[in-house]
Amino acid sequence: MRNFYRFHRVLPVATFPIAGFSVISKWKNQIQAKQPESNHAEELSSLNLKRVVVLARHGARTPLHDFPEMLGEVVWDPEKLFEVPHGIENVKTNILSDKEIKVSSKTLDGSALTTYGHILPGGARTGQLTKTGFNEAFSLGQYLQKKYHIQSLDEIYVRSTRFGRTIETAQGIVAGIVESQPCEVDIEVLPDDVETLIPAPGRNIFPYMAQLQQIVRKQANNDEEIIKYAEKSARALGLNPDIAGQLSAWPRKTVIEFAGQLYDSFACRKSAGLFDNDDQSLLDAIMFAKQSYTKMFHSWYGNTEHLRRLALPFLIGRLVEQFSNELLESKYKRINIFTAHDTTIVPMQLALQLDEKILSRPPPFCSHFEFEFYENEDKEEFVQIFFNGEAVTIRGAKSTLISKKEFLTLTKWVRRSQIQLEAEMNELSDPQNYLSSGIEK
Repeated sequence: MRNFYRFHRVLPVATFPIAGFSVISKWKNQIQAKQPESNHAEELSSLNLKRVVVLARHGARTPLHDFPEMLGEVVWDPEKLFEVPHGIENVKTNILSDKEIKVSSKTLDGSALTTYGHILPGGARTGQLTKTGFNEAFSLGQYLQKKYHIQSLDEIYVRSTRFGRTIETAQGIVAGIVESQPCEVDIEVLPDDVETLIPAPGRNIFPYMAQLQQIVRKQANNDEEIIKYAEKSARALGLNPDIAGQLSAWPRKTVIEFAGQLYDSFACRKSAGLFDNDDQSLLDAIMFAKQSYTKMFHSWYGNTEHLRRLALPFLIGRLVEQFSNELLESKYKRINIFTAHDTTIVPMQLALQLDEKILSRPPPFCSHFEFEFYENEDKEEFVQIFFNGEAVTIRGAKSTLISKKEFLTLTKWVRRSQIQLEAEMNELSDPQNYLSSGIEK
């Protein structure tokens, strides 16, 4: 029986009037609703939109690890950083889970809370959603409401990972949909052992999953191109690459990890308005760190296409299959919102084999996919996918709007049902041997 952890108790609001839209300038440019391509306009007019699946990265946050000695001393003031805008606190959140979930949060109240991360100078904690992150989530909610004409919370299903920043992003999205009118929303949070939104070591039910991931990530740490850019980043700061690696908060202490954390810290500072440095050496270091960071992320799921085709079915295959075929239970709605992480967005990009222009940049905070599922009068199904408001073409597709049959054919290599994944994982007695054909010698 499902336990119901209620963080707030208020009268639920089932419907709401539609207010005006005030999308902040950043998101107004990035996620303004796009009109379908002209050659699809007539097709879409004859189709019925049956279901939308939104997969979003959380909004801007504080860094997971900061580098004041390189990026400069700043004060992470909680009162300024964590001010909740737009009356988002009017949206009360009920966490639904089969187990008691411990999350960290600034706006959620109740006994199911725990602290997360460490304290930054000024008092803020690492890894927490900032005011900018709330703004991004709120604007995404406005965008979704405007595009899909959401009239009632009864049309919405929401699921999040157990992190405070993803739960609060979901809260902000819903607030944007309802224009911050008082209401109550259920957010489903799955335990780590069955959560498919986080393809990360140790967070999966299958015995060899962590070992498989560790092998793939070890390959990434040995990738010469990634190392080259990471070392350039360290040297631009006047650091020996080996010494720079020791500054990393991650366990392997590699220069690649240092570059990844340096870029993450920069991105968080910039989003919070806490970066103001025109030193060319530092800017060069950040540029090289970004290149290393982007390639590192891709390589975490295989540093060759062949290795990705071996690894991704285990790392993101369940989520692709869920979005494609398994959202038919009564709990799912017309609009299904999933809030997760860049470690979810990037493998999804790779699974769909998107254009290099998209893959060449790290996904910004609050990046999101929209999977649109249509049906015609003859009950034939069609799929269209958007990334950050732009229709995208998956590799091998004839156009952005394709039949579901074509979509399933193009994603067959990566999609896995629970039964398929369990069967394959049970046969996987030696992950190293399984992946060996995809590992460059």
